[in-house]
Amino acid sequence: MENDGDKGLPFVTRKMLAFQEGKMFGLRIETQSKVVGFVTIRGMTKEGLFTFKAPTTNDGQWSTANFRIPDMPIFVSVIDEAGAYLQANLYAQLSVTVNNDKLFVLCSGWVYYQRSISYPATSNADRRPNQGLIGIYTNPQPAAHSEHQWSVPTRTIMRIIGVSFNLVTDANVANRRVHIQMTSGGDYWLDVTSAIDQAASCTRKYWCNATPFSPGALVNTSIYLPLPDNAVLQGDDTIETVCDNFQAGDRYSAMKIYVEEFVGNN
Repeated sequence: MENDGDKGLPFVTRKMLAFQEGKMFGLRIETQSKVVGFVTIRGMTKEGLFTFKAPTTNDGQWSTANFRIPDMPIFVSVIDEAGAYLQANLYAQLSVTVNNDKLFVLCSGWVYYQRSISYPATSNADRRPNQGLIGIYTNPQPAAHSEHQWSVPTRTIMRIIGVSFNLVTDANVANRRVHIQMTSGGDYWLDVTSAIDQAASCTRKYWCNATPFSPGALVNTSIYLPLPDNAVLQGDDTIETVCDNFQAGDRYSAMKIYVEEFVGNN
């Protein structure tokens, strides 16, 4: 019986191609990350095993690295060997190239210690399906009679879970009322207003939580404001405060912003 050689294999090799000697094969990895480190690319061609290291940056910029391989890959994986990444802060896309031109995307997705991406595709679910990285940001205390304004870091997508801060009012008699506003692309799209007034000479803690069906309330010295449960912002969008009847001696504390975040393409 005639031996068909490579024709019986379940993958493409150079010898199957009429242009086998005229083309240069490679791998291209494109990453978007918030952590400086390296991802490992391991795989195999008909010629043998290979291992490459690709650097990542911490600014969310797309980073690209190219590697030569002698033949089409039989299988390949992108792995976080050092455990440097968490879910949703490193996105990677691995492609095969021919003569340095991207020909075919092999695999893409989040890469972290508990999850790699591979070709051929494998069943490798996220540790927390459809969830991002939970984080807390702090906007510094503004000067007296100054509002908060906080911008989402560039190349980041965030779902806002909550916002908290204190407001200390001076002795000027006036009923203050606080708003939380959000902008996208420079346009205001959300204005949530407290249902509770704050009087002179007192301190109130404001809890602005993603619980849109909970009414605003005053409990002891805390005022609660409901936010939308799916308020999504991206790089350079803002969260701001506005206080009606703001007096010269009124002052906010630092503001905490609680988020679920993903490295984003902006």
